Amino acid sequence: MYLINHVVATTVTLILVDLTTLSECRPNNICRNFIDYSSIQTNPNCWYNPDLGATAEQIATRYGFPFEEHEVTTGDGYIITLFRIPHNGSDVHRKRPVVFLQHGIAADGYTWMVAGRNSSGYDVWISNCRGTEPSSKHVKYTPYDREFWLYSFHEMALYDIPAMLDFVAAKTQQQISYVGHSMGCTMALIYTSLMPQQAQTNLKSIVALAPVAFMDHVTSAVKLIVPFRYIIWEVLSSAGIYGVGPQLKNLQRLSHLCGSYPFIKVCVLTNALLSGINTMEASASAFPIGIRHFPIGLSMKTIFHYAQIMDTRRRFQFFDYGPELNWRLYNSSLPPEYPIGNVRIPMHLFYGNRDTLSAEKDVHYLYEQLRTNKTIKEVFNFAHLDFLGATHSADLYYMLLDYL
Repeated sequence: MYLINHVVATTVTLILVDLTTLSECRPNNICRNFIDYSSIQTNPNCWYNPDLGATAEQIATRYGFPFEEHEVTTGDGYIITLFRIPHNGSDVHRKRPVVFLQHGIAADGYTWMVAGRNSSGYDVWISNCRGTEPSSKHVKYTPYDREFWLYSFHEMALYDIPAMLDFVAAKTQQQISYVGHSMGCTMALIYTSLMPQQAQTNLKSIVALAPVAFMDHVTSAVKLIVPFRYIIWEVLSSAGIYGVGPQLKNLQRLSHLCGSYPFIKVCVLTNALLSGINTMEASASAFPIGIRHFPIGLSMKTIFHYAQIMDTRRRFQFFDYGPELNWRLYNSSLPPEYPIGNVRIPMHLFYGNRDTLSAEKDVHYLYEQLRTNKTIKEVFNFAHLDFLGATHSADLYYMLLDYL
């Protein structure tokens, strides 16, 4: 499978044929190299790509793929939207292997559309977890309510993931190959360790791209918030900010500047500080498309849950509410660790040595703790976001075929 390998045009030659007439009347919005953005409207290395700013459905149908949306309600009342690309347009009645794609932190299912254009014939389901724009509904609350944002990846793993996988399994009558990026791997570990029987029923394998669990060796700039997390929590809470979602459109509009010069340089530098960078892999044509839906669906509790893990030594743990509340919830002053020794699904870990969030040593430590069938592989000196759209992302997806 190419995972939707090249749904979005990361290869210029594949889209120029389609865009020849459009480029004559539409302003350029994508360039081959980052420096080309300084002269985007006159530079021959720049062109118009209608995928920038398009919806997931528009992207899929533009390249000839069928597209479906399905709604699932979680046990705690969130209404989740799943995208589905059931086939690649050929032999449409053939039963196909099922792949489930789980996005990472502050992102939505659109991020998987950045990785490429082609499909090799899988039945592809794409998650949009709670808080994202496609999944911003709740049976009781709205994104303007504090209660809507009182979750971290823990609740997403125990409610969103089982609700979606149960739905997909019932719809397809097949076991599912799970592909997660970053927080999508965090959620898979929690789900499969705390709900092992259901996981064994639903899942065939787990492919973990840039997995985040143990965080002892994080070198990202996000680590700077760790000592000040309680102060930050109080400031944000007093301002009524509990999450970044559809109601904060102005913040999302700032990401639109990342397709223009000189702001794109600032955005690339920010990305490098947060998640690492490999200049040989950074895709100037994919970057403005990928950043367009970021940040979204990010609860403050998720950030602080990760901050707590960063502030511990080799503890992949439940949320820390403080000693008093921990005693009431967990019967211990410390939050328990997730029992990843319970994981029974074959797990395949892929990491890049330029990744500052999913550090090589932490991924290897996770690998050592797993008691299931497992593999581990370094990928092309990737940084954290290179797994979604980079020079060699297509090669990565060819590589994954053996693990699905």
